[in-house]
This record gives sequence, structure tokens and C-alpha cells, in this order.
Amino acid sequence: MSALQDMANRLKSIDMLQIFDNILTGHLDQIEDMNRKQLMQGIRSDGSSMPSHSKSQMTEIYLDQKIDRGVYNQSIYPAMNFYDTGSFQNKIKAEVNLFEIEIESTDSKAYELEKLGGSLIYGNTQQNIDVLKGEILPEILKDTRSYLKI
Repeated sequence: MSALQDMANRLKSIDMLQIFDNILTGHLDQIEDMNRKQLMQGIRSDGSSMPSHSKSQMTEIYLDQKIDRGVYNQSIYPAMNFYDTGSFQNKIKAEVNLFEIEIESTDSKAYELEKLGGSLIYGNTQQNIDVLKGEILPEILKDTRSYLKI
């Protein structure tokens, strides 16, 4: 069998879904961290701001406490960041499901926060997606070339 025929056979048998799955799975921690950082900045996955805090004396006291603890950046006011104890953000998990990456939080407050902030609290902005593409695409190319032995 010729080298060209060998390559053609490897090309027919390549499992691109497995290559994608392996590479994306290796980036899940990074994807989760990017989502957490967006939330801390009061940004949803579409780039829009999180819902605003109500303007009440209790809210001001609550925000002052969060600022004192270093868990709220005043520059994003009045946007919420969904951070109090860190439980919601710490339980954000990403998972590869065939052609997509699903992100959710397993925290008990997740449903209520999703009602408040919408489903766009999960996911990454286009800017973060571009960063990921820049890291992931070369890995896909490298692994594909390695499998094809070229």
C-alpha cells in the first residue's frame, strides 16, 4: 500500500468529533473561569449588562458590605454580579455535548438567579470565544496532523 493510500485510509477513519471532544474537554476549566469573570464584571454572554440593583437603603448597605469584602467592583454599578458567598460561581460547570458546550450552575440558587438574569448569565462573550478559538483551533490542527501522520 502506498503512503498516499495509507493517508487516505487514515483520513476516512479519523474521528473529528473525538478530537474536538478531547480538546474542548481540556479547556472546560478555562471556559468556566471566563464565565465567572464575566459575571464578576456584571456582563452576560451577549455582552449586555446584568440586571441592575434596586436603589434602596438595604441595597446600599448590602453593596457596601460586598465592596468591603472585595467581591463587588464599584465600576460596574448598578449591575449585579451574582456574587455573595461565591457558591453560585463556584458551582458553574461546563460540559461538552456533541456539538456544543453547555454551562450551568448546580447551586441551589441557580434557578432564581436564572429567572433574574436570564439564560445569558451562562456562556462567554464573543471576545472570550475568540480567545478560545485562538487556542483551540491550533490544537485541533496539531492533533489532526498527528493522527494523519503529516
